Amino acid sequence: MLAFVLLALALPQQAEPTAEEIVVTARKGSCRTQWRGGALSGRQLDALAGDWAAGIPVQVRAQRRADYKCLAKVAFRLADRGVTRVTFIDPVD
Repeated sequence: MLAFVLLALALPQQAEPTAEEIVVTARKGSCRTQWRGGALSGRQLDALAGDWAAGIPVQVRAQRRADYKCLAKVAFRLADRGVTRVTFIDPVD
């Protein structure tokens, strides 16, 4: 048993993939997303979601004034494309 534990510790461990961050903003009734500092269109979000569905965690950061409908829209869109590791993190102003 001890040999098994030592062997498991000696094997290289897979690092947790770095989380991608999406920033959600709501401006005058619209729901906008940003990724890596630039605007993210629905088509781009769908393309990226295909990669994220492979297990890359996604963090959604929303402005305090973003409404729940906007956040739900983004969350459901990601879920529809197979993204299962979504975390909502502290909002920004």
